[in-house]
Amino acid sequence: MRFRMDPRAKLYLLLLANLMLFFHVSLAAEAIMAALFLLLFFLSGCYAAGLRLTAIYGVLLALDFMRFSQSRLATIDIYGTFFILLGAYFMLWYCQQVLTVGVNGAVLPMFLGGLDFGLGCASKWTGIYAGAGLAVPGLPEQPRPDAVILGYPVITAGEYAHRGSFVQLAGEDPAAQQAFSLEDKITPRTPPVFVWHTMEDETVPVENTLLLVSALHRAGVPCEAHLFEKGCHGTSLSTAEVNHPSAHRSRWLTLAREWLDDTFDFHLGTGETGG
Repeated sequence: MRFRMDPRAKLYLLLLANLMLFFHVSLAAEAIMAALFLLLFFLSGCYAAGLRLTAIYGVLLALDFMRFSQSRLATIDIYGTFFILLGAYFMLWYCQQVLTVGVNGAVLPMFLGGLDFGLGCASKWTGIYAGAGLAVPGLPEQPRPDAVILGYPVITAGEYAHRGSFVQLAGEDPAAQQAFSLEDKITPRTPPVFVWHTMEDETVPVENTLLLVSALHRAGVPCEAHLFEKGCHGTSLSTAEVNHPSAHRSRWLTLAREWLDDTFDFHLGTGETGG
């Protein structure tokens, strides 16, 4: 015999669900109403329907208990934070797609980034602040430094690459790694560069610096380069604290300061500027 639910029981079920979802009635009242209703199913032999509804009401009651086990920060603010972080991730994905396959291949991450921004705003009004951060990758003019100082830099993803760096950036795919290679991205708007390297560097070959200097020269970008014969990768200041001390190699710091003096026509030792 097939069990048919009385229309009044259906109304009672809907009323109970609304009370549990949208009204702040006590948990005890919710549990009693649910138990009385579910008891009718089991007494009438509808065990499958009773078990199914018991599971549904159990989940609803568990969600209601969250307000006692979690603070307001955990139940409201955390959702805004989650969607903001997710939106930032999709915007990073968008930027990577633009670099590798172009704008047409970056529609999905752009859509997901905007969607998560909207969800963050809907969760908490402070999510609006994230809009400025998510919009930065799309600004027509990116912030540009006035000058750049580089030491034994990783430049190329080609033959002389420090492969581990590019794997961390783009994975094992050589085509994806090439998007982060810098020697083919130098333009006349690249800021002036001071760069130094050592000929003995076996971790990041000196060819990285040579490729950079060549690209800078072709683009007409002011550049000063110093190659030291001795020294391993990571020699830093070439003092006893960080590497084998070398009075000669450690002069790169003085050279860089003097280069900054000349580049900006400002001499740190005297505080005088040129005419």
